[in-house]
Amino acid sequence: RARDRDPPVAVLVGSGSVDVCWVPAMGSDYGKRPSRGGAWRARGMARSLYVRLVTDTKFATRALVIAVVTLALCSFGARQAYETVERFSGVRVGPPTQRCGASKYGFLRANSCHPFSLPAQMKRVDAHPKRCGRFTHTTAGFCLCDDDESATVIAAPKGCGTEPVMCEKACKQNPIVGRKLPACSPEDAKRREPCARRGATTTPSKEIIALLDELARAMGEPLGVKMPPGSRRDLYTDFVMYGRRMSEEAVRETRRRVDLFKKNAPAYPERAFTGRGIVIVGGNSPKFQTSYWVAIHALRRAGCALPIQLWFPEGESPDCERADELRRMGVTIHSFGDLVDETSAGRRG
Repeated sequence: RARDRDPPVAVLVGSGSVDVCWVPAMGSDYGKRPSRGGAWRARGMARSLYVRLVTDTKFATRALVIAVVTLALCSFGARQAYETVERFSGVRVGPPTQRCGASKYGFLRANSCHPFSLPAQMKRVDAHPKRCGRFTHTTAGFCLCDDDESATVIAAPKGCGTEPVMCEKACKQNPIVGRKLPACSPEDAKRREPCARRGATTTPSKEIIALLDELARAMGEPLGVKMPPGSRRDLYTDFVMYGRRMSEEAVRETRRRVDLFKKNAPAYPERAFTGRGIVIVGGNSPKFQTSYWVAIHALRRAGCALPIQLWFPEGESPDCERADELRRMGVTIHSFGDLVDETSAGRRG
């Protein structure tokens, strides 16, 4: 049976026999391998898929679910890749592309549920508002209304699971303004050197120095016990979380030294301490400076009037300007260097 792609058939009738021969049509591609392009195959596959979707309901449902899941995964992966590239590129945004009323930069998402925690993106603040007049999500963060060299203005700080806010309205009605300190010049840095004037620090009494000398003798030499590998300060290397323990020999030695210290420790001196107060350890590094300033201001704003002692390591102390401010807030400045006298310096280290 001749097929559609076959050439015309010629039938020759002779005497007593019938001969059949193939006669290629003029200009035909008979004898050549048929070539079908990619477009023809794509159309055929599309037609087949369409027929399958129309006629097979179960197949259509599965295809729809797979398409939705694939689209969601691709969208999530693309966003994560984009944020990763931005995080490692260290690019900081410039001026905002548009101004949404009183909200110049829009909503900044926090990296935890605390409303005043650091932004989710540290090296690049994604602060270009794409759309105005929209509510935020329920995530933690705050509206960055404005930011320049003199001040930072925020509004509506909120934690996780809180109601959405509109930054344009929040920045207009309830802005929170934080003034920035001026940048330090070389002259300012020189002026910020530790205050060396007489009376800047309070010298401890002889009773306190004698008490510390007795405590140092009771402690004896360093314990010398080997701790498990890792650090309690890092969650990823915390030896307690990973079930690592001290050896039995180290535990026995620690208990022996603790019992010996309790036996040799001096009695509580009745005359060395009087009244109640607060003791804070400070330092000249920005980390410690920020900590004790926040703590002292929080105590005074809460109405606490107890005296505060601020202790610094030997060779460190605040500059004279800060020392006067601390003294005005009822804080006395002390140095650990004053606790070491000539007779016990070698023993107490």
